Amino acid sequence: MKIKNILFFLLMINILSAKAQYKVVFQLKIPNNIPTKTNNFFIAGDFNGWHTSDKDFQFKENTKGVYTLEVLLNKGEYQYKIVRGD
Repeated sequence: MKIKNILFFLLMINILSAKAQYKVVFQLKIPNNIPTKTNNFFIAGDFNGWHTSDKDFQFKENTKGVYTLEVLLNKGEYQYKIVRGD
């Protein structure tokens, strides 16, 4: 019975860790010599269907001029690009 309980516990840990999400922080610092017609920067990737103006994936500018975006992602590898919207 103890072995059965231990195996069940280990299985549950494995299942829960596979579903775990991780907070990923992206930061952009735009050099002064790069023109910024707009402050609308987004991230588009395989995690959001490559949507280029998804408000849930829009960077926010702080008082120091750094653009930050925090997202929750499942463990894995992703492809993405930084865009200025549509």
